[in-house]
Amino acid sequence: MPARAGIFGGTDFADYVARCPELSLLDQGILDQKSCPLLLVNGKEDQQNCSADIHLALEHGAPKTARLFPGGHMGEGPVLPTIIDWLTDRLDRPATEGN
Repeated sequence: MPARAGIFGGTDFADYVARCPELSLLDQGILDQKSCPLLLVNGKEDQQNCSADIHLALEHGAPKTARLFPGGHMGEGPVLPTIIDWLTDRLDRPATEGN
């Protein structure tokens, strides 16, 4: 936590938490903006990035693809093959609007 707090010039967890709202993509209006296709990947029990953030992202903006895996940070199981398959599928498609 000291390293994360240091990003904002703080020294401890309380300093970090106090500044986290500034990073909200929802509050900044970014989640509702047009974007490229997104794959959201997370572990269901992730302690660093709450899986509820994925649900929030899915409720805003352009369609997204999401995959929650069992386990902690980034999940366990076929995470990398899932990402590779998703990317390969999109790179194999002809370029069209909304793709």
